[in-house]
Amino acid sequence: MKSSKYYVRKTHRYLSVFIGIQFFFWTIGGLYFSWTNINHIHGDHLINFPEAKVNVSNNLITPNTAVLNAGLTSKKISKINLANVLGKTVYRIYSDTNLVMVNAKTGQIRPPLNKNEAINFAKQLFKPNTNVTTTEYVTKQNINRHYQYRGGPLPAWAVSFKHPSNSVIYISAKKGSFETIRNKQWRLFDFL
Repeated sequence: MKSSKYYVRKTHRYLSVFIGIQFFFWTIGGLYFSWTNINHIHGDHLINFPEAKVNVSNNLITPNTAVLNAGLTSKKISKINLANVLGKTVYRIYSDTNLVMVNAKTGQIRPPLNKNEAINFAKQLFKPNTNVTTTEYVTKQNINRHYQYRGGPLPAWAVSFKHPSNSVIYISAKKGSFETIRNKQWRLFDFL
């Protein structure tokens, strides 16, 4: 019959191996976090950030007119702002359940960005001159595909580029705006 000391030593040995492995990975993760430039993880060095210039002139329709053209009532509006969407000034009208873009000069409803508009917008944003490999329309959060866009406004376009960084630019279809970029450094950071 084996003594209790034998079982204590055996348990201690396995616990020390288990805890040692955790400390090893914790150290590797800490070194990566310390030595990696956070701007490279975010992908800031790969993006031409769009200027937030909005052309405000006397010939814009009023916000009230924009709300009426969107078919909404002012009671349901939570926020209105002016934005530049692909070179055009639009009102983004946020209601309890929806977002509508209205052209601030013509009063016409601006539909969500289509695939070609999203690709052209992403090409303007991405600094390296390279080709688009895939474009996907993301309508729901998915743990297998586009998990890296969790919490972003949907629907969105995911535009992937042929580049060593394996970058994907996410563009909100309804807002007509750049949301985020994800690359392999961000994925490793997220994993660690």
